[in-house]
Amino acid sequence: MRFLGVLLGRRSRTVCGRAEMSQAGRNSPFSQAQDGKQIGVPRTGGYWHSDTSFETEPKVITMLMPKVLPQNFPRSTRFIDMAEVNAALPQATRDKLVGARFMHSGRWRYKVRPQNIGMDIFEILQMIDSVAPPVLHPAVIEHPYTGEKVLYANRGFTTGIAGWSLDASADLLSEIFDFAETDRFIREVRWSMADIIIWDNRFLAHSSGRNAGAEEETMMYRITLKDDYALCASQMGRRAVA
Repeated sequence: MRFLGVLLGRRSRTVCGRAEMSQAGRNSPFSQAQDGKQIGVPRTGGYWHSDTSFETEPKVITMLMPKVLPQNFPRSTRFIDMAEVNAALPQATRDKLVGARFMHSGRWRYKVRPQNIGMDIFEILQMIDSVAPPVLHPAVIEHPYTGEKVLYANRGFTTGIAGWSLDASADLLSEIFDFAETDRFIREVRWSMADIIIWDNRFLAHSSGRNAGAEEETMMYRITLKDDYALCASQMGRRAVA
């Protein structure tokens, strides 16, 4: 697994990787500022995604820590190593990805706010795209530090393939995600109080574990950061394509 560090209670264990953390994440339309009424966004993250992949320069490091956990059902986060997925893809699929660029957008995961009352869907989508327009990233990235090839795609934010028709894009992306989102690749972390997990979003797609029962009070603190490297080796010294 591509965790940079796992802190389980008072026990610390470095799992893999290296991070030079230098820049904190900034607000986006997909995060809720503290205003005295609500902290965070309820029921978020219950789909496969890589944090902020819809940004031109994604936050590549995430730290997550629970502050309030459900009493009746365990809370978990699931992870998929997309380098492992890339290596296991059928060769015919890998051939299709050579030189391909995936489009990323958060528009389908936006949480409607009270201030959106009275807006129609078109207006909401226009608002989202004005703040966080869709971006293009390589379908397969080379990690700028380890040199590994990673499939940079996730069902939550990857919405198309540049130069492909909507149907062809949807077919290939569905094939990839159906292949990746299986027990073969999924690893699960069950949370306890005082746990902290730090991971590299270049490698890992993740999803919060959803319980079948009623929603319980839960609060997770998340920090997203950039390190001293670009998203991928080919972008070292230049910005991602927007």
